[in-house]
Amino acid sequence: MHGGARGFDKVHWRGELIPNGVQFEYHSGDGEEGYPGNLHVVVTFTVTKSNELKVSYQANTDKSTPINPTSHSYFNLSGFSERTIYDHELEINGKFFTEKNADNVPTGKLLLCEGTPLDFRQRKKIGTHIKELDFDRGYNHNFVIDNPEGGVRSAATLINKSSGRMLEVLSDRPGLQIYTANWWDGSLNGAHGIPYGKHSAVALETQSYPDSPNHGNFPNTILRPGERFHSDTIYRFSILK
Repeated sequence: MHGGARGFDKVHWRGELIPNGVQFEYHSGDGEEGYPGNLHVVVTFTVTKSNELKVSYQANTDKSTPINPTSHSYFNLSGFSERTIYDHELEINGKFFTEKNADNVPTGKLLLCEGTPLDFRQRKKIGTHIKELDFDRGYNHNFVIDNPEGGVRSAATLINKSSGRMLEVLSDRPGLQIYTANWWDGSLNGAHGIPYGKHSAVALETQSYPDSPNHGNFPNTILRPGERFHSDTIYRFSILK
C-alpha cells in the first residue's frame, strides 16, 4: 500500500513543463522498497479545453515487477465552504467491491454492493451511511468498475449542488478507491485558512485492485521486461444545468 515506507509520494521527481501541463519522471532502482527491477516512470498532468485534468502514466522495467500507480487528489467541490462532503452526491459505476480483512488487506473475494453502505449505483449523498462504517471511520474501499476491458470509461460522478459543480472521473483502470479523509484532524489548514477536518474531502483513486499479485482472480499488475505500462485517467469538471 502506497509503495512502501518511502513510496513514490515521498521521493523527488524530475519535472518539466509541457504544452498545457507538466511532466514528471522518476527512476526507481532495482530493490528499492523491496521491488525488483529498474523501473522508469513518467506521469503527465495536462489541462484540456474541455475543462478536464488528464493524468497519464507510463512505465517500463528490466525485471518483472508489480506496478499499480494512482493519484491521491482530494476533492471538496464547495471549495471547503462546506466543512464536510456529507452533502456531496456520489455515483459509482460498479456493482462489486473487494472484501477486506481486519488488516485492511483484500481477501480475494468480490462482494455485491447492493444492500450495503457501499451501494452507490444510484447517486446518493456520501453522508447517508458514512457513520455506519466504524472500522474505517468512513469510506476506504476499492470498487470494481463495470466493463473492466472497456478502455477509458466513466467510473464515478461527484456533485455538489450548493456550488453547482460536477466532477466526472473517467479511467481505463478496473478499480476505484474511495477514501473520505477519515483521519484528518484539523491540524492542517488549507489555502483559505480553513482547517482540513475529518470527512472534509474525498479522494477518487483510479487503480487496479489492491494486493492483486496475491490473488489469481484479480487483474494482472505485473509489468515485464519489454512491456510498456500505460494508463489514462480524466477528471472532467462541469456546471450543473
